[in-house]
Parts: sequence; structure tokens; C-alpha cells
Amino acid sequence: QSLIDSGFSQALIRKQNRTEVDNSTVFYFNIAVGFVLYLLFYISAPWVADFYGLPELSLVMRVVCLGIIFNSLAVVQRALLIVRIDFKTQAKASLIAAVISGVAGIMLAYTGFGVWALVCQQLVNLGINTLLLWIFSKWKPMRTYSWKSF
Repeated sequence: QSLIDSGFSQALIRKQNRTEVDNSTVFYFNIAVGFVLYLLFYISAPWVADFYGLPELSLVMRVVCLGIIFNSLAVVQRALLIVRIDFKTQAKASLIAAVISGVAGIMLAYTGFGVWALVCQQLVNLGINTLLLWIFSKWKPMRTYSWKSF
């Protein structure tokens, strides 16, 4: 999450006169950073797998790093909830995501999915948390981007 955030959510939180254009600019910038980071991890996955001598690590890394994209989709929603001092909503989203993903992970582990149970648990957690933050925050990005917002 901290790789994706890149300090822009803190800037949104602290900015006194933030606009919808500022929010949307940070949103699109974070998505771009998320995709670039995912692409770097995707490309480097075979080398990491070779380094550790675990060929199966390449696919695991490529799949688990999809979480970077989920995180980039929720940075602005989290920041706006912090601005509103709405920690209860964030906690609700996290708790619901943790319970559902925990059950999914345990079921997959119990049925023999091995490391993929952990990978799925992580992605389900991030996916549900992101979805709930979108629903609860009620903020949607505009189709605009401004270099002045940087």
C-alpha cells in the first residue's frame, strides 16, 4: 500500500481546499503507478523465482501482485474517509473483508490448495475491501486530470 500511496493521499488529507479535480488526479495517478509497479513485478517474477530456486514462485508472485492494483483503486476513498474522520466505515470494510477472505482462505487450505489458499485469501481481502470502500465512500472519479494539482 505504501508503494502505491506515494504520499498523495496524505497531501489530499492535509490540503485545505481540495477539489474534485485534485481527488481525480490523485486517483488516476495512483492507478498509473499501480499498473507500472505491477508490470515491473510481473516482468521480474521469473528472475525472483530463479534467485530462490522456486520455479512455481513466478506465477504466485504474478498473481499476488495483482493486489497492488486493488490498493491503487482505493487510495482516494481511504483518504476521503480519513478527512471525514470516518474510521468506523474503514473498520467495517476491513472487518467484512477479513472475515469473508479468512473463511475463503481456510476453505481453500482445507481442500488442499496449498499456497494458492493464501494468495486467494489476500486477493479476496483486497478486492472486497476496495469494493466496500467504493460503496461506503460514495466518491467516484471525474474524467479529468490536472497537472496543476501536483
